[in-house]
Formats: sequence, C-alpha cells, structure tokens
Amino acid sequence: MMVVFNDITEKEISLKKIKDNEQKLLDSQQQLSLIYNNVKDVIFVISIEADGKFKFLSVNQAFTDITGIQESDVIGKYIDYIIPEPSLTLAVSKYKQAISSKEKITWTETTPYPTGTKIGEVTVTPIFDQYNNCVQLVGSVHDITELKKKNDS
Repeated sequence: MMVVFNDITEKEISLKKIKDNEQKLLDSQQQLSLIYNNVKDVIFVISIEADGKFKFLSVNQAFTDITGIQESDVIGKYIDYIIPEPSLTLAVSKYKQAISSKEKITWTETTPYPTGTKIGEVTVTPIFDQYNNCVQLVGSVHDITELKKKNDS
C-alpha cells in the first residue's frame, strides 16, 4: 500500500488571491463606470493617431445627453466627423497647444449640436507614454449655456 499526499494548500491560496483580485478589479471598474456615466459634465478620451489626427476613444453619458449624438456614432470616429466648424478649428488648435506645452488647456467654445447650440468650458489634459509621446487627450466640458443665457438677459 502506498499513500501519496500532495499538499495543494498553496495552490488553493493562490487561486483564492487571484479570484479576490479579479473581483476587486471588477468592482473597481464598475465603480469607475458609474462615476464616469453619472457625472453631469461631458468627459471624453481622444487618441492621437500616427498621422496626427484625433479620434474619439470614449465619451460618457453626458456627452450624448448634451450633444444629442449617440456614443455609437462617436467612438472610433475622427473629431472632424463629430465637431462642427468653427469649433473644430479651435479644438484642434487647443489640442495641439496642450500637447506642445505638456499642460492642461482650458477655453470656452460655442458649438451647434443636434440638441441646439451649446456653450462650454472645455479642458483637455495630455497623456504621455513612457517615451514622453502624447498618446491621448482626456477632456471635459462644463455646459454653461443656461448660465450665459441668464447673464445675457
């Protein structure tokens, strides 16, 4: 008679740690998604393509609510497909300024969208990779349309 004993305690502990970490990551992602999509300001992420063009990677629910443009019509599209003139020229100029200065840039712009003309305080922050190349811009827009209307009347 031969008895073979294989202690699997370490393996079970490791598997439990992996499962716990996966659950923590999932919980964290869900929490961030809730925050991202419940913030009242527009939040967006833009990639900087190899040809220097700007493409939408992500927009929050406020983007859809304020602009009237569906997320599925934005994600993966170049900004010139989404942002109308004259705001497009201003935005591209400010994006390039943020990239070259390596700093957050803020400006006010007035843009016509399907939901009407919106006035927003726009902020973009450049995101750099390990080689100091700007690879993304993270932006937000605080809609000040109603505030401007009140102040102008």
